[in-house]
Amino acid sequence: MKKRFIVILGVFIMFLSSSCSNNAVKEVTLKEIEMKNNNDLEEVLTDLKNDGIYSLETKKHKYIIFNGSEQEYKTIDYVLNDNTLTIMFTTDKLVESSQVVYELSPFPSDSYDTIKLERNGEETVFQSIYVK
Repeated sequence: MKKRFIVILGVFIMFLSSSCSNNAVKEVTLKEIEMKNNNDLEEVLTDLKNDGIYSLETKKHKYIIFNGSEQEYKTIDYVLNDNTLTIMFTTDKLVESSQVVYELSPFPSDSYDTIKLERNGEETVFQSIYVK
């Protein structure tokens, strides 16, 4: 099950990076985020305890954090249309806690000005949005 989740996330990264020709999406760790931001985000990152999807924006970076502590995030896909980046995913019963972080760059981007989330076909919202 864990291998399948990793494969799905890999496919998501490939699709997202190919559709946003000037943009790159890469998976990073929370430790890398702290290092890139001189540990200035430590307080924000420790708040990421609840299950959900978080958006973290600094002056130079944008991160999307999938924090699976109560449910597993699966079948992640996206569509870029009319300056809206829609991230679609399904959720399932939690098998193992996981935290996946994506860095969107360059940031800010001209490819999209809105990010929309759809869980199991229904629009949802970020658990929290942090701007630092």
